[in-house]
Amino acid sequence: MNVASAVPDILLHSEHTTINAATLDGAAVSFSHDAERSMLVLEQACEPGPHTIHIEFETTMFEELEGIYRTQVDTPTGKQWMLASQFECTYARRSLPCFDEPAMKATFDISTTCPKKDHWVAIGNMPIASEEDLGDVTRVTFETSPKMSSKCNMVND
Repeated sequence: MNVASAVPDILLHSEHTTINAATLDGAAVSFSHDAERSMLVLEQACEPGPHTIHIEFETTMFEELEGIYRTQVDTPTGKQWMLASQFECTYARRSLPCFDEPAMKATFDISTTCPKKDHWVAIGNMPIASEEDLGDVTRVTFETSPKMSSKCNMVND
């Protein structure tokens, strides 16, 4: 992220997510949550210039067509579950801590795990950079995206 003027903390849009760990420029930071936001609590102000935020988090999967959701699709072998995303408007914040404003753009490094059972496949809006065999699942990592709004992200399993 590029910071225009010093900020004491970093406020992210975040609903239905749990942050497990966060860093700013490689240094661990603490965090707090409320129903709609997550705050990265800094020991000292974040000065102007480029910075990197790394967040490890968990999210909730819904059946409503918002954020990351699961849906059933008809296939030649019967109904199957599919994981899909709908991040337009302000739904990205239902799936990941982010700056969920159309004017705010960032690059995204996304990885997901897919069960090998039933031959799940990960599809994203970026080419696959690597696949790692983790036993019953495969971790798929996509190439870094160009700068884009959070609503433009897509990962389907």
